[in-house]
Amino acid sequence: MSVDAPPRPRQEVEILGYATRRRRSVALIAGLAVLAGALTYVLVRDRPPTYSAETSFSVSADSASELQIYVADFQVLLQSPEVLRAVEAATGEPVERMADRLSVERLEGSSTVSVGYVAASEDVATSVATEAAVAGLTALEQQSRQRNVADVEQLRAAVQAARTPLDELERSSATLFPEEEYRAVSAGVRDAIVREARARSVGDPVATQQAAAELAVLRSRQAALTSVVERYTPLRQAAEALEAPLIEAQRELAMGEISGRRDSVAARLTPGTAVRESRTQEIVQVVVVSALLAGVLGAAVLLLPDLASAARIWPSGSRSSRTRVALRPSRDQR
Repeated sequence: MSVDAPPRPRQEVEILGYATRRRRSVALIAGLAVLAGALTYVLVRDRPPTYSAETSFSVSADSASELQIYVADFQVLLQSPEVLRAVEAATGEPVERMADRLSVERLEGSSTVSVGYVAASEDVATSVATEAAVAGLTALEQQSRQRNVADVEQLRAAVQAARTPLDELERSSATLFPEEEYRAVSAGVRDAIVREARARSVGDPVATQQAAAELAVLRSRQAALTSVVERYTPLRQAAEALEAPLIEAQRELAMGEISGRRDSVAARLTPGTAVRESRTQEIVQVVVVSALLAGVLGAAVLLLPDLASAARIWPSGSRSSRTRVALRPSRDQR
């Protein structure tokens, strides 16, 4: 007499169904991820190629900090609306597109700065990189020239203020060059002393009297000039100390006017050749991200119901242990 196998407990049947559904869901999720990656690859690979071009120039700086400040100022000006509009007028490339694709980089350990641009055309990439470098350097030279103009005006005012007491002292002393007159009078005093001594040695009273009278006049003038020179010399030295920076600032201003011209700026540039960018890494990244997103979304949609079922099958606490015991058939059922 055959004995039929006892029916399986309800919990065991539900567990087997859950495992089957989970295997199907995992396979479906994997398929969705592969399909999303393949579709993304097909869409991305047909995009037109891009080209990058760089235009470099060298910066003369006395220190690394000065070079860093120069590059930072140049980068700010390169993104300014005035410079971008100037480049747009010269190349036809829209301002909105250039704002995202222009880049500035300083080569490590050198004073060379490069301006880069990425475009769908070799000619556009090269022309925008060159025009951006020209416009940025021109704007930077104009900014520097404005600072030089302000410095020249400030130094000129300081020199004028320092020379005002000199002019007043020259007018009050009835001489334009007190120091030179003082030197001439001092030389005349020495000559008069020599003539007086010579006249005395030869016993000529008339010559001695004339030399003594001339010496008295010269010493009086020398004494008057001494007080003037004592005030005049420090004032002159202070004015001359300001005139040297003024001359240097005027020279820099004149050089800035020459170097700020477009032809002078363009002569400093070294245009590069546009290079087609490799898109392998970009394609791989996009495909991987797309596949991962598809897998995550698929898992969220397909596995959440199964996870909810699993929570009902395996309740928490002491009830869970009772359920696990109940899953095993008893001796009577065997």
